[in-house]
Amino acid sequence: MKLSSIFLSCVALLCFSNCASADNKKMQVVAPSNPNLVYEGRVEIDKSAAHFFYPGTSVRMSFSGQSLAAHLKCNSAYYMVTIDSMAPFKLSTFVADSLQKDSVFTITENLKAGYHTVELALVTEGYFGHPEFYGFRVDKDALLGLVRRKSLRFEFVGNSITCAYGVEAASQKEHFTLETENFYHSYADILCRRFDAEPMVVARSGIGVYRNYGGPTEGNPDNLPSFYDHVSMINQKEWNFCKFTPDILFINLGTNDLSTGQYNLEKMTAAYIAFVDHIREVYPKTKIVLLEGCLLKNKRLEDYDKVHAAVYKHRKQQGDEFIYRFSFTPQTGKLGFGADFHPSMKQQRLMADEITPFVETTFSIKAK
Repeated sequence: MKLSSIFLSCVALLCFSNCASADNKKMQVVAPSNPNLVYEGRVEIDKSAAHFFYPGTSVRMSFSGQSLAAHLKCNSAYYMVTIDSMAPFKLSTFVADSLQKDSVFTITENLKAGYHTVELALVTEGYFGHPEFYGFRVDKDALLGLVRRKSLRFEFVGNSITCAYGVEAASQKEHFTLETENFYHSYADILCRRFDAEPMVVARSGIGVYRNYGGPTEGNPDNLPSFYDHVSMINQKEWNFCKFTPDILFINLGTNDLSTGQYNLEKMTAAYIAFVDHIREVYPKTKIVLLEGCLLKNKRLEDYDKVHAAVYKHRKQQGDEFIYRFSFTPQTGKLGFGADFHPSMKQQRLMADEITPFVETTFSIKAK
């Protein structure tokens, strides 16, 4: 779970995107505050920009016309772009001019006539580049339509496993870069697509419920519960929980608490119980699933199980009818590894395959 040095190399945009100047495009601006835009995730919108913090945060729009571009902060993040039912592609904001602060990135100029729906989803951790969305650009005569909201809501609270750290790396020998992180391939995002669920993600690599990766035995003050009530870990503004109530909330925390060095199981258990108690306060009827896996094994996995058992028992003693547990199969390497021994793309898909029938059976909802 360790964050190695981050190499933010300036690379060209992937697929058919390219960088263009807004002055050279005779297009109309769809500002971040336009009411026709639909955001998913914890987003802060001011007069000039929408600030994205966590992977899985997205903006969707329905529009008519052939051309589409996105005005974004340069050298800050990677996104997955989906238009209608076409295959999604990865968009990089990294450009050759490292001093360039923002630019308009052309997405397509060859759409058929009629209405189209676009989704621009952050797939890297906003903690590193502080991504900003300044709006879309569409044809001058384009009209905006209504965007369908999804019927289900899933929230994921986690660490690098949920963020899909290094999932696109060729092997465990590679160290972390934003280029190989892609939340689209996370078990969490796969699960949301299967159930047509709107995602809400509060996750960061290296974070723990009481102790971050390699942290002191007594714990770290900047653990995940310390900023859970904020818009983000880098913004002290309080999050309004009335904006989003998940049907199901998945917690995948604990791997970093039990990482290198010494840990205190009593402190971890107390912190986990307090955190889940707090989540229950803000979401009285949400189904909460405690997830285990898939990086730990042996003694650390046994301790992980003890903590979750204690949390589960405590909540049941409080009369909680909506608390659940699920364990992913520990990875063995047969499906390869991502960067720094993190789950590979195949391992993430296996995790999604394992939990899908659990969600279907336990909560009586059918995957697509």
